[in-house]
Amino acid sequence: MQAAPEPPPDGVATMSLVFGALAVTCAGALCAVPAIVLGLIARRDIAKGRAPKSGAPPTGGLGTGGGGGCTGVVQGTGWS
Repeated sequence: MQAAPEPPPDGVATMSLVFGALAVTCAGALCAVPAIVLGLIARRDIAKGRAPKSGAPPTGGLGTGGGGGCTGVVQGTGWS
């Protein structure tokens, strides 16, 4: 008997993670806001059962988006 195939990853959570990575590495606050918003949407969809629980974790996008946003604000205000 074959195991059930794994569902495809959630695109919203994946985009949250991508925007979060961009926020940390180069784009700062510009990509941090979409990362946080998409991460919250993905968490809501997973909680309601509308998205698979496997794949990119939405908390990755939330964390990297928050970190990138803080970094962008610090660099933008000249505190660094």
